Amino acid sequence: MPRCHKNVIPLLYGKGMESQNTKPYCIEIADDEGIILLWLSRTVARLCDRVVTAVNGEQAVQVYRNHKPPIVLLDISMPLKDGLEAAREIRDLARKEGAFVYLIALTANPFTPEIRDTFDAFLGKPVKTEALVGLLKQVRESILI
Repeated sequence: MPRCHKNVIPLLYGKGMESQNTKPYCIEIADDEGIILLWLSRTVARLCDRVVTAVNGEQAVQVYRNHKPPIVLLDISMPLKDGLEAAREIRDLARKEGAFVYLIALTANPFTPEIRDTFDAFLGKPVKTEALVGLLKQVRESILI
């Protein structure tokens, strides 16, 4: 597993949820805390075919441009560009391209109006495995990936 350095965006390939009725898909995760990003990546890799990561908000937007994942998890407090600003840019990019994106906030304070208005869902920090896996399975089913 590559380490998360300032200018490195590691790419993980997951085992995926094999099914004849689903197509391969990618999930993006952005968090500036290396250990959290590693744990999230390894957990999510079991649920999808590919995980792409970013360590700040600017990278998150660039990773979205390059990979167009249908699901993006964004930490709210990141350097260079916070999760709210990155989410707005990602949402705008998706709209311009006619793409669908489901945005999930990762935050210790999920009950702010900005988060509710910008994101489709949130996970409180510290993130619990059951909550993460449950939400991602629910989202996958609801958007028919």
